[in-house]
Amino acid sequence: MTALAVAATVAGGLLVTTAAVPAGADIVLGSSIAEVTIGQRPAEVRELKGKPRKVTKRRDSDLGENLKVWQYGKNGRRLDITFYRREVVEVRTQSRKQRVYPYDIGAGSTKAEIQAKLRADLQCFDRSKSVEECWTAFTDPGERSSWFRLRDGVVYMTAVMVGLY
Repeated sequence: MTALAVAATVAGGLLVTTAAVPAGADIVLGSSIAEVTIGQRPAEVRELKGKPRKVTKRRDSDLGENLKVWQYGKNGRRLDITFYRREVVEVRTQSRKQRVYPYDIGAGSTKAEIQAKLRADLQCFDRSKSVEECWTAFTDPGERSSWFRLRDGVVYMTAVMVGLY
């Protein structure tokens, strides 16, 4: 089995050490989802995932620039890959099959399960009455993080990203 090395970082009390991560690991906090890694170029993603089902542009008002989003899958199995200046800056999934390695958390997990398995305080805020977003750490430009979006206390989306501003 081939492996991917993960650099040591401390994010919100969560220590990710340099370790062998099995190739094909679903979600690696602060790094990748479905083998799509922060920093990859469009050609690398296309080689891994093929042609996207849909491509959209999204204006980021803080950056004052457009972000390109490639969408794969649909109906709860969707994978969204966001590019900024031709590099992956965020990967999101709604799939219940993709789990955070080695913690076995993701869509369908509760906030309590995430906190217990990560042994870290999540930084959470309400997006609406029933939707909350919890981060492993808020990011400064260039720093990597992961977040979980919860509806009524249950994760329905997981993401890895790099801070842009």
